[in-house]
Amino acid sequence: MGAVISQRWRNGEIDVPNMGSSWTGYWYKKLIALNHDDFGKWQIGHMMTQAWSRSDAMGNDSSLSGPLSATGAGYGMLTNAIRYTAPTVDVAKGTMTLEFTYDRGNRNFKVHTPHFLEVYGQYKQGNWLFEGIYQTTRNGTPTAWGQGPFRGLTPFNADGNNPDLVEASQGITMLMARYELDKATELMGAVRRNTWSGVDAVAVTTNPAGWNNMFNVDWSDVTYADGKKFPGYGANSVDLMLGFKHVSGRWTTMGGLVYLGAASTDNPSERGQSNSSLVGGFGMEYDLGNKVKLTFQTGAVHYARLGLTPMSLGSNEGLNYSDSRITRDSNWYTAGVVWGF
Repeated sequence: MGAVISQRWRNGEIDVPNMGSSWTGYWYKKLIALNHDDFGKWQIGHMMTQAWSRSDAMGNDSSLSGPLSATGAGYGMLTNAIRYTAPTVDVAKGTMTLEFTYDRGNRNFKVHTPHFLEVYGQYKQGNWLFEGIYQTTRNGTPTAWGQGPFRGLTPFNADGNNPDLVEASQGITMLMARYELDKATELMGAVRRNTWSGVDAVAVTTNPAGWNNMFNVDWSDVTYADGKKFPGYGANSVDLMLGFKHVSGRWTTMGGLVYLGAASTDNPSERGQSNSSLVGGFGMEYDLGNKVKLTFQTGAVHYARLGLTPMSLGSNEGLNYSDSRITRDSNWYTAGVVWGF
């Protein structure tokens, strides 16, 4: 039995703020765990989803963490979760592990109660490692931010009993694979399918009017509920990733490509569904010893068209502040020092 608590700050501020608790924000981990060799492991509390943590690990190994892990229809952080990890078993000359996670979200939402389920499986045979992830959710905040927390239809507790809010659902199905080409080189790839129900835009307060968290809305349909409600449409898309990592002495070289695909939807208005993006990254790392590493990364993004970003992106400045409304092509460079202690 044990307990874990983990939080992260960026530039002196909480990494993911929580409007209900601005000081602590959303915890990366705040949980208790019970582990038994024969019966598996139970965890209860705040934790990261496998959809985010495993894709973030693969993205880091290919110099493209954000474009893979912080996009799509998945959620990344849980607050009222229970997780069971079954013992590893032998299957077809390999080993397999299954895991199930359920989260109740924000229990202040009584009218449209949130529900989250994630099923994770890992299979290893020889030089191959396969990971499968399935997330299905109801009444989380509509989003295209794979790191985002699962809570309720809006971030505000006061909306929990509001009957004017609209039901929502979204989820992902993802398969990731790694192959050890030799002791120094690893190849990796991933495919992810995103689904969103779409959420009508609803004026939930008056004087002044305030809106719910909506998704994929047709704002041109002014006849719908006489202007106080605009229809949201369901959508789905597919994202792809390829990458490599090579270690030679003190040097580590890595690189990859992430493709965020166009979406399929019946929305007659353009909400980014016609756009797609291709992101490339390359990085090098040199180990100086004494837990000090020098790092260098470069990357570029190409959008298929000017306009709103692909639906898998949570904002129009989602890829290293590259705004597809302004330019179809951009690039970036970073250099740094990593010191472990």
